[in-house]
Amino acid sequence: MCIRDRNNYISSLYYILFIFFTLGYGNITPVNDKEIVFTIVWMLLTMILYSYFFGYIAGVSQKLKQQEILLNERKDFFIDLARLYRVPDELTDKILNTIRHQFFNQKLNLIEQYNQENLLNDL
Repeated sequence: MCIRDRNNYISSLYYILFIFFTLGYGNITPVNDKEIVFTIVWMLLTMILYSYFFGYIAGVSQKLKQQEILLNERKDFFIDLARLYRVPDELTDKILNTIRHQFFNQKLNLIEQYNQENLLNDL
């Protein structure tokens, strides 16, 4: 591969990444091969950082959704249990408030769930 072909490949890759990231169109451009290679590396690094950032945000969002689902499952379990044992509404409300308080103020394990025996022991 001659130098001219290498320059065409570098220029082509640069052009593709430049358009992909919409960095502008010509007001400040790299002039020589070193500047073009630096710009390509910079674009690739930014792509990696953006991917990591959005992946992290998606992970946090998913974890919050899991916690919300777990809280709703736990609340539904206690409501069903309260109906089964005919617990007064006032006590049921206090239990649900306690569940919310524990869930949001303590670091609970996402997998941990109460079963009926644990609930009765806690009451």
